Amino acid sequence: MTGQPEGQMDIFDVLPDELAGEPSPARAIKILDQAKELGWTLNPFASLVIRLTRDDALPFFAKWDLSVSESGKKSWRFTGARAANGQPLAYGDIKAYLEDPRVIYPEPPDELCEAAEHENPDRTMEGAVKALAPLTGQSSSFNEWGEFFQ
Repeated sequence: MTGQPEGQMDIFDVLPDELAGEPSPARAIKILDQAKELGWTLNPFASLVIRLTRDDALPFFAKWDLSVSESGKKSWRFTGARAANGQPLAYGDIKAYLEDPRVIYPEPPDELCEAAEHENPDRTMEGAVKALAPLTGQSSSFNEWGEFFQ
C-alpha cells in the first residue's frame, strides 16, 4: 500500500485489477501508474459523478464529493449539477427535473431584457429608472433621443 490507512484499498493497485477483462480507462490507468512511480499518493477526497439521460430529456450530471475530517469521519456533500444546455441544477432542481424534464429550460427574458436585446435599448434604461424612482425618491425623465436627465 502507498500510505493508505489500514483497511482502505489503494486505487493505484486495485483499479487495474478490478477492471481486468473489462473496458477500462486506459489513459487514466497510465496517469495512475506514472503518479505512483513518482511518489504520488491518493488524496483522501473522492468524487462521485452520475450522468443520467432519457429520450425526452437533456442529459445531465450530478456530483458529490467525499470528504474526510481530521477525526476520520466521512461525509458526502452535493457539490452541483448541470444539464447539457448548461443550466445549473440545485439538489431540489434535480428532483423536479426527473419528474418534469421541461423545467430545464430557463425562464424567457422579461420585457426589459427583450427591449435591450431586440427593440429599443433606451426603453430598458427608462424602465429601470422609473422602477427605481420610488426607492430613490428622485423623479427622472428622458429627452427625445433617450438621454437621461433629472
